Amino acid sequence: MGNIFYFDWEVHFMEWLQSFENPVVTAIATFFSMFGEEIFLIGIIGFAYWCWDKEKAKPISLSLLFSLSVCVQIKGLAVRRRPYMDNSTIKCIRPAHSGKDVMSTVLQGYSCPSAHSALSSTTFGALAYWFRRKLFLVIAFVIPFFVGFSRIYFGVHYPTDVIGGWLVGIVSVFLISWLYNKLTNKRWIFVLIMVMTLTGLFYCRDSEYFTLLGLTLGFNLGYMFEQKFVQFENTRSILKSISRILGGIILFFLLSFVLKLPFSSEFLEEVSWFAFIVRTIRYTIVAFLIIGVYPKIFDKCRLI
Repeated sequence: MGNIFYFDWEVHFMEWLQSFENPVVTAIATFFSMFGEEIFLIGIIGFAYWCWDKEKAKPISLSLLFSLSVCVQIKGLAVRRRPYMDNSTIKCIRPAHSGKDVMSTVLQGYSCPSAHSALSSTTFGALAYWFRRKLFLVIAFVIPFFVGFSRIYFGVHYPTDVIGGWLVGIVSVFLISWLYNKLTNKRWIFVLIMVMTLTGLFYCRDSEYFTLLGLTLGFNLGYMFEQKFVQFENTRSILKSISRILGGIILFFLLSFVLKLPFSSEFLEEVSWFAFIVRTIRYTIVAFLIIGVYPKIFDKCRLI
């Protein structure tokens, strides 16, 4: 299931890169790949939003949502199979979703573009744009570069997937930042992202898309709720910052776990409209509570 298309040079490059495979190189690649994964990005965005400057964190989060929306929908249109699925000379050193059938496009998702590359370039690029620090500018180039190479080394993305991911990230940062500076009513950006995301209903039939749909709804509702009913203050206290970030990450995983309890693992992995609707609702609740309700604790509990 899916489309097979690639350039010969991509396969040769991947074969050459994987010729360096050993435990040390794999460990280094795993380390850099982490910078494009959800837990790390939640920590980065959480620090910017809960601790440092929530007003600047909003366009960063919007850039991330836009980037994710573009990635998921291009994947739904391109349906490009993973490199190792059609090239016996390419190994799957570390699958996109561990513990699942590596040859299943339903369980492993599609290849083009690389979401890790897109989300890392979006996050660190947006941090560099909004916080204007030289260190962030250097990181915005270095981290996404190594994240992209780690995905190629693992055999889960072609080089063109990674290049496409980088381009999605760059466009997302500059487009959303430009709109955020131009528009007086920032809610129009939420509307734009929401409408764009909803178009995926016509052709996206995977869990990634409905996760995105739920996150977009939850972020939108959460930001509006916080603005109207919470209005928490940022902090420069190291202890408070650590507490807020750890509390947010723990809450994210706790909510994710609790909201799965009423359903069997078989149902949660089903490719059915009911399972997709449940997934959307779950992620809407998680995003809304973390963005809108969780900050209410900050003023109530002085220890946090």
